Amino acid sequence: MAKFKLSVSEPKTGKASTSELEGPKAKPLLGRGIGETVDGSTIGISGKKVMITGASDKDGIPQRPDVHGGGKKQIILTRGIGFRAKNAQRERKLVRGRMITEETYQVNLTIIEPESSMKSSDSQKESKGKN
Repeated sequence: MAKFKLSVSEPKTGKASTSELEGPKAKPLLGRGIGETVDGSTIGISGKKVMITGASDKDGIPQRPDVHGGGKKQIILTRGIGFRAKNAQRERKLVRGRMITEETYQVNLTIIEPESSMKSSDSQKESKGKN
């Protein structure tokens, strides 16, 4: 069974918290990709939506959103996730694809506002401006 360490960050407060998911609680994240939104109640954060922003496996190999699948791949990188350029150079690096699999160890999540609360706050601003 899958076991994930979750790192959940909240952009409004700038704080992050960690937790672990194991067994059947971790199943909703399997097969999801980086950039997808997930209902927070599936991971223990009720009433909010979270977006998957990144992940890595037990060996620390990062997952990149531009690599398809969930397996390890050697790609040539010039910049971005999994590579620190010293000068204008390219290097072949080992990275994982964007899908969360059972080999994934850490999943990074960001809390995003639910659409209903965003719409209500926009309508409140409009009504205040009309008075």
